[in-house]
Amino acid sequence: MAFYEDGIENKALKTQIFSERGIGAIMHFAGSIIVTESVEKPLNYYRNNTVNSHGLVTTAIAAGIRHFIFSSTAVVCGNPTAIPIGETHPTAPINPYGRSKLMTEMMLADTAEAHDFNFCALRYFNVAGADPDLRTGQSTAGATHLIEVAVEAALGKRDYVAVYGTDYDAADGTGVRGEPSALVSENASILRELKWQPRYDDLETIIRHALAWERKLSEMRTGR
Repeated sequence: MAFYEDGIENKALKTQIFSERGIGAIMHFAGSIIVTESVEKPLNYYRNNTVNSHGLVTTAIAAGIRHFIFSSTAVVCGNPTAIPIGETHPTAPINPYGRSKLMTEMMLADTAEAHDFNFCALRYFNVAGADPDLRTGQSTAGATHLIEVAVEAALGKRDYVAVYGTDYDAADGTGVRGEPSALVSENASILRELKWQPRYDDLETIIRHALAWERKLSEMRTGR
């Protein structure tokens, strides 16, 4: 196994890797993900999430790579027309982050029509929890996902948990996600098609694992 570190925009390195390593599939997780930042700096998001993805796909096609997994986002759905949101829900993003990701999805779909190429776009909702055995979990500096923010506040790593408004179309007036009023996933397809069942699917367990992981991070950083 080899490890290379550089920006996704480095065409020469991508070409070298694809040539030397005999790559058969790409999992594309590089991107910018903060909604508020995308509104403040939209061109940065279109460059990093869309233009740089174009460069990666172009290089992949030239190298004959046929399989591609793309890290997209539930934000491409915009304000949902139904809750929970299924895989065939219409796309109508309401911010530059969502639009930059949807543009890449569209680019991949068009590429798959024109070439011997297939792709899967994973539209993530909020990531939460941690490995119950505390081998891995969220550790991003300045995280914006709610559960991570909440457990950091509980341990004194943050002074507060921000609530952006009280007039959302939600049960208590506060946002369930914070961009549209609510984005809730419908997972019937994976349960039906892959015969898969989640092992940890209740909120209290998810929060308990996240809190335990955050405590472990504190111990690792302080050396205790």
